[in-house]
Amino acid sequence: MAHGKSILIVDDEPEIREWLSALLDDGKYKILHAGTLSEAISMVRLHDPYKVILDLILPDARDCEAVDGLKKAGAKNIVVLTGYPGQKSEAMRLGAVGYIEKPCSAVALKRALEITD
Repeated sequence: MAHGKSILIVDDEPEIREWLSALLDDGKYKILHAGTLSEAISMVRLHDPYKVILDLILPDARDCEAVDGLKKAGAKNIVVLTGYPGQKSEAMRLGAVGYIEKPCSAVALKRALEITD
């Protein structure tokens, strides 16, 4: 596995991935992207990202299936970013370290990501 400081953004909406990339691209981290859970699992195994920003609703996963799948693949520091409230306790039980509801401000997102430092 390639190790390094990277952030994996997992969201099925390209616009959200682009917004998050622009927000987080400060030169400290390599920004990686996945649009499905299966792509995200491959990225976790290949790159061992330092942090994962995860949308809960993906084409191949619903609710907290993605948190569970990524944890089983070895993901660490999963921060859930979702437009569907009500999943926080289950996401945290499965191993997420943060939970943010969309829409969120850039400040709120950066604050949540600092939790995992």
